[in-house]
Amino acid sequence: MKLIFNELDFISQETINQCFGYNVHNYVDKVITGNGFSTAFLKTVPPKGKINIMIAPNRAVVKDTEVSVLKYDTENTYSFFYKDSIDKSLDSSVLVFVLDSFVLMKDKLYEIRNRINWILIDEAHAIEI
Repeated sequence: MKLIFNELDFISQETINQCFGYNVHNYVDKVITGNGFSTAFLKTVPPKGKINIMIAPNRAVVKDTEVSVLKYDTENTYSFFYKDSIDKSLDSSVLVFVLDSFVLMKDKLYEIRNRINWILIDEAHAIEI
């Protein structure tokens, strides 16, 4: 087990970067990190031509995220996907999915798999349930 510590009031970009790796599945304990981890992830600008994906357990989490990102000062563009909005473009730098929408769009996502930088499964405990 690798422990990563962040002693700042807010999670630093360096800490976020340490939590992701190619072909690596890491678990972040949000009891320790709090909600700041998701916010820092959503603010992270992926490398040019890449996208970050966040998967949420339900529509309410995605709706809350959609409202929250309006306050962020970042160059990211965001798209939010619900079961009834799966025909949207995948051209944003950050894609936020309800779990069932992510599954419904698996073929489209497979086509752009080389553009995916990071994937965050938010509230994984709720998704497992």
